[in-house]
Amino acid sequence: MKTLALIVGVIVAGTILATYLFPGAIYEVSMRVERSAAGLHTRSLEVDGIRYSYTDSESGVPLVLLHGFTADKDHWTRVARHLTGEYRVIAPDLPGFGASTRDPALDYSIDSQVGRLASLVDEIGLDKFHLGGSSMGGA
Repeated sequence: MKTLALIVGVIVAGTILATYLFPGAIYEVSMRVERSAAGLHTRSLEVDGIRYSYTDSESGVPLVLLHGFTADKDHWTRVARHLTGEYRVIAPDLPGFGASTRDPALDYSIDSQVGRLASLVDEIGLDKFHLGGSSMGGA
């Protein structure tokens, strides 16, 4: 019993230490696991000089999900797990957030983001899609 307690203690201490020393790496591994469980694949493309990072489940009725201010595409990863059976879940990092282009010279107003989103969905090839958003993404 003492050996088992020691093993568990070492595992817990190692996990805490790794999280403290390598928080970015631990987060990325966790997100990869979450994305995989949801059937999401990370993609990127460039449209009008802006690089977009997004997740895409690649099959089903298209559903574009937009994150709020200070969030990113992974805002939707846990929810996507419940949607990917029926919907093609596409969750972009809006410009200025996540792994998409961050350029201080860009206009990040809602109207500008809407125009860029229209270009992105055209490039992805979506003629019709459902749209969902949270906070700023809901605007």
